[in-house]
Parts: sequence; C-alpha cells; structure tokens
Amino acid sequence: MPCGFEEPYRLTPEVLERSLASASKTCETLLVVLNSPGNPDGMSYTAQELKSLVEVLKKYRAVHI
Repeated sequence: MPCGFEEPYRLTPEVLERSLASASKTCETLLVVLNSPGNPDGMSYTAQELKSLVEVLKKYRAVHI
C-alpha cells in the first residue's frame, strides 16, 4: 500500500480501504502487517489513527497483527 512522504509514511484509512476493496475481489484471506514504530521515520501511530485503521480492517474481516 502506498504510504509516501505526503502522508508522512502513514497508512491512512482511505488507502487501506481502497487496497482491501481491490484485494478482496481476488483474495479469500486478507492479512495486514502494520509496522509501528514506522520505518523510516520511527514515529508511532496515535490511538485514534489505529482505531480508524482497525475499523476498516474489521469491515473486510482482515487479519491484523
């Protein structure tokens, strides 16, 4: 999933939604691995950012670790 400089290397709920929507058309199982603290900036997601991402993951019943 693209997480560039524009989003300070953060996965946004919008990008996650688009990616999972596309992947769910052809994949039976969806797995998302979120690296936090992030690479290359070492910053962590806020609790609210994580909650927003989890809501999208739940919608697609994606496995998240």
